[in-house]
Amino acid sequence: MKRLIVLFIVGISSQGTMVCIGMPSLSRNEIRSIGQRVWKNECAGKVIGLTSWNEREEFASLGIGHFIWYPRGLQKSYAETFPELISFFKKKGIIMPSCVLSDDLGACPWASREEFLNDLNSPCLIQLRELLSSTVDIQAEFIVNKSYGVLERLLASTSSSLEKKHLKKQFYRVAASPGGTFALIDYINFKGEGANGHEQYDDHAWGLKQVLLTISGDKSGRVALEEFVAAAKKVLSKRVAHAPTQRHEERWIPGWYARLDGYLSWI
Repeated sequence: MKRLIVLFIVGISSQGTMVCIGMPSLSRNEIRSIGQRVWKNECAGKVIGLTSWNEREEFASLGIGHFIWYPRGLQKSYAETFPELISFFKKKGIIMPSCVLSDDLGACPWASREEFLNDLNSPCLIQLRELLSSTVDIQAEFIVNKSYGVLERLLASTSSSLEKKHLKKQFYRVAASPGGTFALIDYINFKGEGANGHEQYDDHAWGLKQVLLTISGDKSGRVALEEFVAAAKKVLSKRVAHAPTQRHEERWIPGWYARLDGYLSWI
């Protein structure tokens, strides 16, 4: 079992591992493995999947984490993350293809799914896929970085002392379970933290916070991860029940459940 890092410090340790509040320390090899697994979850590990735009969605889904990118002028119902990845790339000295960056402060240059799909085999998107497929480890680092301090943010999002206690207990219980670190990090990338109050249908949110609040067990080990998976399925089932009917989100349930079941086979 990995040692839990509880210091309020974020960065690189003297041993070259990356640490974050409440998460076990992660080596570069572990971060690389997380990146490969996320790529498989989101894109089936295929290069073509790195540039996607799903049916009935208003945004492109790019990179191993299917980071969201909205066109100019659209209401952003979900957290937009691809511009954050662009900024992260810039800090690493990675230059985005000039055809991808618009003049609108990083807005998606494709205005619709139809326009995006018509351009799918263009030199621009081919170049973007080449860049994204060559930076999997850096995208994985970006995903892990976004999990830094998540427990602190979840605790700050509620004024209830009982909820705070419950969130801490379940977070640490899952984090200490075999595969629990990946499950927490992947779920944050998959469905968000659930702490900002914006991503919800009929006041029902579906992020990590809601999953942890749904768990009620106290046993350690694999059972904690099994309870996390069961709670996540319950939360996502409620999401679908409350989703606008025109989105037909029920079509995503088999894939979502398969992804969650995959947490139980993480090594």
